[in-house]
Amino acid sequence: MGFAAGAVRTARPRQWIKNLLVFAAPGAAGVLTHGTVLGRSLVAFAIFCLAASATYFMNDAFDRDVDRLHPDKRHRPVAAGVVGRRAAALSAALLLAGSIGLGVADVGPSVHSPPPSLNPLLTRTPVPAPSNSPARIPAFPP
Repeated sequence: MGFAAGAVRTARPRQWIKNLLVFAAPGAAGVLTHGTVLGRSLVAFAIFCLAASATYFMNDAFDRDVDRLHPDKRHRPVAAGVVGRRAAALSAALLLAGSIGLGVADVGPSVHSPPPSLNPLLTRTPVPAPSNSPARIPAFPP
């Protein structure tokens, strides 16, 4: 087995089937094909797959020495030496960065800049009282 095949095997694509659950809620609600829901669900699926594979790479890199002693796990590409420990750790970092980057790109600026009406709650600054009262009440989240 070569490096590429070992890397794919370490990513464990057979486990990605679990990530299909991101389609369950919009599918059950009957909105999967409405507007951008399908596209955003596909992006969520990709994010979950990247993050899960990053976890598998990092786990195999950390557990390499122990996995070499295990009768079944010793055949995993990292434990068998097909994929090196550093390559696995680097792959994990790149996959995780990709999942975070894809998530940030998909969400867009709406998360980074709250609406002005929420600003007093988020910054805990004093909020003017209603115009019929001269008092100022500090805003504290409930």
